[in-house]
Amino acid sequence: MLSTASATWAGRRFWELQERKASFLTLLADQLVASGVYSTVVIVPFAVAGTPIALWGTGGSLNEKLSSVLASLPSGYKVTEMIWHQGESDYESRMATADYVERFRSFLATLRAYGVLAPVFIAIASKCRMPWNRGNAVAAAQLVLIDDWNVFLGADTDSMLLEDDRYDNCHMSESGMRKTAAAFFSAIEQRRRSAQGR
Repeated sequence: MLSTASATWAGRRFWELQERKASFLTLLADQLVASGVYSTVVIVPFAVAGTPIALWGTGGSLNEKLSSVLASLPSGYKVTEMIWHQGESDYESRMATADYVERFRSFLATLRAYGVLAPVFIAIASKCRMPWNRGNAVAAAQLVLIDDWNVFLGADTDSMLLEDDRYDNCHMSESGMRKTAAAFFSAIEQRRRSAQGR
């Protein structure tokens, strides 16, 4: 999770999102605390719905904003995990696999340039309403990015979310959020166990 001094604001904002069925991250945070992985989890919300990955890569407007957020993180807080769930708009625009990979890696380079060495847990996420095929270029790119060193599979929401898990055939219902949170939790826990065994 990204951490910041604005813990109260971040927490309040995400509880508001949770009430509107808009985020699985508070459920994930609850699981991380309840299981004893962390005693406290602070989430820095930095997400913009429906944005293409081009905005997150080097030169994109959201990359610049991300740089500002990373530069302002207090030294007393440590970034422990990054959660990435994005790709539906790039599927709609028919982005090529190589282009998605290149832009994501430039996003990752920005994180590393600011000293954020935390693992990134990525979702296989390309499905949202429009006619959709499973073997698409964006999902393929997300699979290519998983190296089990910098980038780990967090959740394959394309595959695991059923019709009832999306209230509008795109956005997650409560059951979808619970499934997604559980998948990311399992991935984080497994990666931590693996790292401790090295």
